[in-house]
Amino acid sequence: MKVFISWSGDISKSVAELLQQNLKVIIQSTEVFFSSEDIEKGSNWDSVLREELSQSSYGIVCLTPQNVDAPWINFEAGAIAKTLDSRVATLMVGVSPSEISGPLTRYQATSTSKNDFFKLIQGINTATEQPLEEGILERAFEASWPTIQSGFKAAETAASQSKSSIIEDDEETNPKELILHRT
Repeated sequence: MKVFISWSGDISKSVAELLQQNLKVIIQSTEVFFSSEDIEKGSNWDSVLREELSQSSYGIVCLTPQNVDAPWINFEAGAIAKTLDSRVATLMVGVSPSEISGPLTRYQATSTSKNDFFKLIQGINTATEQPLEEGILERAFEASWPTIQSGFKAAETAASQSKSSIIEDDEETNPKELILHRT
């Protein structure tokens, strides 16, 4: 089964890379597409992306404060969801489900907590042609979790700093904020 990892921005890219490195370790039957690594130099990247999107049965959209409103993220999620038997999940890094708007609200949100992320792994496993037995899946997940958790923590810290920067920029340029802060 092909899993497409959608990302936009540095923080999201680091999470996508973390997933690319660990999903295949946990569920060996998955083929993970990560555009930064899987599009060869000189290739027509648009054609490669469209083909990969059409062939993917599962999509993970890595959302951060940097990209929560990015049009490209919505495009990729929609392209995966076009197929009736495909699944899309959003992986929330430094954002909450209430901060999502538009088409991405239709998909199941996944936090970076161990229990919630394991539910995502279970969903991917269930969607494969030959799912791993639950005990085997749990052991593979537990072996990979320390690496994944460390990567999530680093991304959450970066996302928090990014979110603070976005809020500060908004407060400096948003007329409503300027008026409220002057009084």
